[in-house]
Amino acid sequence: MSDTPTEPLPSTEAIEPSTEDAAPPVKTKAPRTDAQKAALDRAREKAMAVRAQNASLKRKEQEVERALAQKAKEERAARVEAEYEALSKPPIEAEPMSPLKKKRKPARKVVVTEVSSASESEASEVEVVLPRARKKQSPEEAQYQKSMLKMFEPW
Repeated sequence: MSDTPTEPLPSTEAIEPSTEDAAPPVKTKAPRTDAQKAALDRAREKAMAVRAQNASLKRKEQEVERALAQKAKEERAARVEAEYEALSKPPIEAEPMSPLKKKRKPARKVVVTEVSSASESEASEVEVVLPRARKKQSPEEAQYQKSMLKMFEPW
């Protein structure tokens, strides 16, 4: 290939680690006394009891949350179902369609009392019934009535 000399490849000899990179010496464990072992055992038992209590509490909280979520879901489903049913059903009428009858107002009555000069103890009462005053139509209402008559006039 090329005629230029190349540098020699590094040898595959084992490289000795320097003393700086060497791992520190391993410490040996000091033997524990019986009092230390007993204290550790008590601490482990106490920690296990606390962990068991916390786990139980967490399980109960999760169960309560699931129950509340289920209840809310059921209430929501019932509410939505009721609203949907109300929308899909036509309104139920108790009686067949009949025009509403308006209550008639009583006629206006005027009572006239006549006293005769001959006998004051005798009084004659005359009841007079006056017709109701009719409401006058506004010009717009009159025009509306005329146009309705023209539109639906029999042929």
